[in-house]
Amino acid sequence: MHVVMHDRVMSEARDRVVATALRMFSEHGYAGVSMRDLAKELNIQAPSIYSHFESKDALLVATVLPFLDELDGVLARRPTANVADPEVQRAWIASYVDFLRRHWVAVRFLTNDQGVLQHPDLRPVLVSQHQQVRDVLRSFGVQNQAAAAGIVGFLAWPTMAPSVDVESVYGDPRFLDEACRLIGLSRAGSLVGS
Repeated sequence: MHVVMHDRVMSEARDRVVATALRMFSEHGYAGVSMRDLAKELNIQAPSIYSHFESKDALLVATVLPFLDELDGVLARRPTANVADPEVQRAWIASYVDFLRRHWVAVRFLTNDQGVLQHPDLRPVLVSQHQQVRDVLRSFGVQNQAAAAGIVGFLAWPTMAPSVDVESVYGDPRFLDEACRLIGLSRAGSLVGS
């Protein structure tokens, strides 16, 4: 019984470190947060963090890996049948937007922080996932790379804008309508450059 209780307490402590690290990394940047800063915020001693993570780099990976894994799941559920059907496209875009809405702090951090963007283990995953989103759009008929990049940018802009209420933007059905309209326009060649 004591082992189970100890494991649960350790797991909760680890989760608290990860959640606080994500918040602090997103606010101050990975390079701008020391393990000492993190420990102070958590009201613990820095060596306590090292009982969960061998290094700041290991903490960074542990902080972002769950989000990358979840996005892998969203990408794995991309439609493979009836991809020309606007309702099939809308359903997948809705699931992608839901991911962005729920994890906007992590998305902002993942796409803006040089510590993440230059990380030798994380960068290839981010590049691959970004390409996979464009591949989904290509399967929807968005053949022009500039149009695909524009649509990806449209889908993600609420996560990047500092003063935007992300919940209200992504929760507004017109956002999804507009995303689907942009996909339709790019298929028709009506977007600039498509």
